[in-house]
Amino acid sequence: MTKNPPLSRPRRYHWAASQIAAAPSDRLLEIGCGSGITTEIICERLTTGAITAIDRSPGMIRIARERNSSYIASGLATIEAADFASAHFTRQAFDKIFAINVSLFWLGDPSAMMRRAAKFLAAQGKLVIIFERPAAVAGGIADRIRSHLTRAGLTLTAQVHEDTLVCLTASVSDV
Repeated sequence: MTKNPPLSRPRRYHWAASQIAAAPSDRLLEIGCGSGITTEIICERLTTGAITAIDRSPGMIRIARERNSSYIASGLATIEAADFASAHFTRQAFDKIFAINVSLFWLGDPSAMMRRAAKFLAAQGKLVIIFERPAAVAGGIADRIRSHLTRAGLTLTAQVHEDTLVCLTASVSDV
């Protein structure tokens, strides 16, 4: 497959992708894909898997589609303008759902958004929430996310931080 021309990809996106740890056959949902940088990095790891990336901004979707045009053409990526709260997905079971710097997982009603994400996870699937904030506020945000994960019926399986980056990974709780 012809790769897209190299564009700027700051280190934080590579760090985020390493935390998501996409397997070649994973089915992934990215909430808030922005310009599609992480989508592109994830697609480089996929063989039989696929990623659906959504964002509320039509402008960001245009940029993400341009950046990932070869992955869209090959069927590895689908990029759509959608709000996660009301989006409809033809794929009902994702191995990993992730969001990077998407405040709906710590502002407003995070538990509702987490429950919604959990309903689209495959068995053994993971919800990965990554954010970048100054250390002075990162701890409070992480605490809020952990609290809402529990309320949403999810179990925190890992929490990793590096500099100003924080990643929380959760799975559906065993009942």
